Amino acid sequence: MLYFIYGSDSARAIAKAREVVESLRKKKPDAAFFKMDDESFDAGRLTELIGGQGLFERHSIILMSRVFENREAKGAVLGKLNELAMSRNVFIIREAVCDKATAEEIRKVAAKTQEFVKEETDGPVEENFNIFSLADALGRRDKRTLWVLYEKALRRGVSPEEIHGVLFWQIKCMIMAAAARNAATAGLKPFVFAKAKRYAGNFSEAELQKISSRLVAVYHDARAGGPELDIALERFMLTI
Repeated sequence: MLYFIYGSDSARAIAKAREVVESLRKKKPDAAFFKMDDESFDAGRLTELIGGQGLFERHSIILMSRVFENREAKGAVLGKLNELAMSRNVFIIREAVCDKATAEEIRKVAAKTQEFVKEETDGPVEENFNIFSLADALGRRDKRTLWVLYEKALRRGVSPEEIHGVLFWQIKCMIMAAAARNAATAGLKPFVFAKAKRYAGNFSEAELQKISSRLVAVYHDARAGGPELDIALERFMLTI
């Protein structure tokens, strides 16, 4: 069985994919759960999952997120659409913007297709969202503002991966600034160094190292089938 969820409103598409997965896992509590993305995609593994079924009628649920950003992965998936649709296992393809021809090709065989398009408003256009405002909120250790900005970023279509990258960059800068006397020795630009040095004072060295390790862990756990990155990041933010 194949579900296709896509669209320019990535926040709603992500939420819907999560909802579908959670619903399926409740209906099939014994089903195995796997995830693939543009980096972890493996064509051989996909073939195994299409035909694979464990003992005692155990099924699998497979979430494929943004795999079409990998050209080879996209070709492999499109080449097996009929097999995905006919498989007893459940495949959920979740993409951002998808070209019309590809979307129509998938729509023809998918059990269900949902597109989420960003809504245009008649009101004044908001200024472009500054993703680095999340880095500043993290540096200030302002969890409430960080969470509010996080939700706003997702609504604007910023991916969890982009947000993770900015937060990790901030922590890395703070660690380097805390251990250096000046921007040159830290290997940072003066402005970045000054802010990172100031922000580092809000954390102990041990806390910075712990946060760095946590950010690495949530990223790899998400790719290995653990909690979705958007959920893991939200949990992380509420505990800084």
